[in-house]
Amino acid sequence: MNTQNIEALIFDLDGTLYDKKNIVLNTLKSHWREIPILHASNRLRKALKGVDLESSEKFHETFYSRIAGTAGRRKATIEHWYQKKFYPRFIRALKKKYRARNNLIPTLEKLQRILPMAVFSDYSYVPERLHALKIPKEYFSFMAGSEEYGVLKPSARPLLEIAAKLGVSPEKVLVVGDRDDTDGEAARMAGMMFYHIAGPEHWDRFIEDMLQLTEERGQNG
Repeated sequence: MNTQNIEALIFDLDGTLYDKKNIVLNTLKSHWREIPILHASNRLRKALKGVDLESSEKFHETFYSRIAGTAGRRKATIEHWYQKKFYPRFIRALKKKYRARNNLIPTLEKLQRILPMAVFSDYSYVPERLHALKIPKEYFSFMAGSEEYGVLKPSARPLLEIAAKLGVSPEKVLVVGDRDDTDGEAARMAGMMFYHIAGPEHWDRFIEDMLQLTEERGQNG
């Protein structure tokens, strides 16, 4: 990969900065009665991929209402489950069962000296989830979930707004993610570069490329 044009990095979180194998199972644990709600949530997320609802408020209004209708629950019940049960369990599962990918943290330490970096996830509570994974939040100039923008991946709008916050033109941003259909498609629509982490070997190659970049920039600096 030609690293010369990279002036900022935007990382996906789940499946990219850590291996998310069995994350749903570890989040649910023994709460099996909630499986219908989770299934309804996942189906709705697929249906809403790239549908721009313009704001966090409109997104959550649609999200809670439609899950409630599908699962046969009250909207307030779904909202309480999502914010007070699902996300806290998600964060606890990360803290207990998961860790950052190999060599991530020392590489971030070097990268943050030469490039602004952001984390952009399809799920919320990004700072809390990074903390659970023991990934220092201080390495990132910006952290957000797509729900906060009112549109799930693969929409270009959040990426373009993040690039503007970082002060970097889109064509000089590298998006790093594990899904080509969401992270990759969003990057392409935004006119950004994309690095696909399709497996451990791709992660190792990415780390090598980034370390080479830090060496080149260090020498040039």
